[in-house]
Amino acid sequence: TITINKANGEFVGKWTFTENKYKVTHLFKKHDSVPQHLTLPVEVINRTPADQLDKVNNDVVKPTNTFNAYYNDAQNGGMWVFVGWDSNSKIINRGDVQFIGTWKFSENPSVPNKPVEIKYTCEDEGKVWNEAKQSCVYNRVYKVPNTSSDNNNVANITMLISSLFLFITIRRYSRKNNF
Repeated sequence: TITINKANGEFVGKWTFTENKYKVTHLFKKHDSVPQHLTLPVEVINRTPADQLDKVNNDVVKPTNTFNAYYNDAQNGGMWVFVGWDSNSKIINRGDVQFIGTWKFSENPSVPNKPVEIKYTCEDEGKVWNEAKQSCVYNRVYKVPNTSSDNNNVANITMLISSLFLFITIRRYSRKNNF
């Protein structure tokens, strides 16, 4: 305290100018197309970037993108995908700035309740599907005379040729069976 007694007094002070400091925050929300009963999982919310501090007026700021943009939500049977921020950049104008990031949800495709029937066909002429080999094979039937002393029999040779094996099945039929 200074007492001035009929004279002019002078006060000298020192001030340090400090600009106001602002921060950049981030917020995640679900896209409007996401059903009302679904909420962003905690695992997605926990990916929200940390605040950017010590920003001053007229600073150009950008959102932080250091998080995984996909989340497999097993509980709800789908995938959350980050769509983007409400803006690529903003300017600090005497206040804090907030970037809002949006996530969409896509349900996993449903599996049919009944078994699916799969039928294999072969595009090559003369080939048929061989279930045992799980491949297409040639199917040819040849009739040749029997070399045994009984001329009433004919050998029926079926040849199945695949890229790996040659199968020959010989069946004897009597002429009584028209073979």
